[in-house]
Amino acid sequence: MADRLQRELGLFHDQQYGSRKGRSATGSMMITLSKAQRSVKKGDRAFLLGKDIVSAFNNVRRESLISRLRE
Repeated sequence: MADRLQRELGLFHDQQYGSRKGRSATGSMMITLSKAQRSVKKGDRAFLLGKDIVSAFNNVRRESLISRLRE
C-alpha cells in the first residue's frame, strides 16, 4: 500500500524519509550535513540540530568519521 501511495498518488512530502523506498536515515543525515556545509562555504552561519535517528551511523567507517570530526 505504501508503494502505491508513493508511486501513484504522490502523498508523501518530498522531504519525508520514513516509509519511502530508497530513503534512509543515513541519506537524511547526509542531506542535512551537505546543506550545512554549503552554508558555511558561502560564509553564512549554520546551526545544525541533531535528529533523533536510530542507527544513522551504523555503516560509517570509524576512522574516516573521526578524521572529519577533527577537521
